[in-house]
Amino acid sequence: MNDETHWRELTKRAIALHREGRYAESAHIAEEALAVAEKCFGVEHPRVAVSLNNLAECYREQGNHQEAEPLYERALAIKEKAYGRENIRVANSLSNLGALYYCQKRYAEAEACSLRALRIRESALGPEHPDVARSLTNLAGILLKQERNQEAERLGKRALLLKERILGTEDPGLAVSMNNLAAVYHAQGKHAAATLLCCHALAVVEKRLGPCHPHIRVLVQNMEKLRRSLRERREAESTQATTVSIVVGRN
Repeated sequence: MNDETHWRELTKRAIALHREGRYAESAHIAEEALAVAEKCFGVEHPRVAVSLNNLAECYREQGNHQEAEPLYERALAIKEKAYGRENIRVANSLSNLGALYYCQKRYAEAEACSLRALRIRESALGPEHPDVARSLTNLAGILLKQERNQEAERLGKRALLLKERILGTEDPGLAVSMNNLAAVYHAQGKHAAATLLCCHALAVVEKRLGPCHPHIRVLVQNMEKLRRSLRERREAESTQATTVSIVVGRN
């Protein structure tokens, strides 16, 4: 097996493990792939950027944000140098770096990365591409964290409708958009609508990815929060109605 074939095989294994949610195992293989790429292709080769990104993704999923950040940044620098600042591959790195900043609550930096990624993708791929929908979803989540709810709702709806047109209504790729839009509705007090969206997202992911996928846990937690909020709201409304009834009766 030559070096390039070895690197490709390692990369495929790392990606497959990542998709299964086996992040620690994926990271181990990604580290090996990175070492092979640096040795065989040179430290500034685009394949090194691929391996850096794959390893950073594993670290981010495990919450190792400090380890992930320099890897993402190095991957972005390699791609900008190799392809130019407006290349679609650069948009992918920007999107990943923006996701990391989001996890670190660095929302202004996350927004800047995500906006740049969105503009590159719209220009290179057109407005109806799944990657554009992903950028819209990410940006909606970032805006929500900054309490810019109306902007977040507009982008969240656009992302979900776009994904439904492209992927259909039962694709697991819709789950993130549904979850983020549900969070927007929750912030706006639209708890019933939020709960319905989250339930749909959970059903889609369970059907297509299985009940043990890591995304299931996140969706279940979110759904429970939404149901609790809806229940508390109904209890509050019931208490208020009872109080008003008592006051009116006394008069």
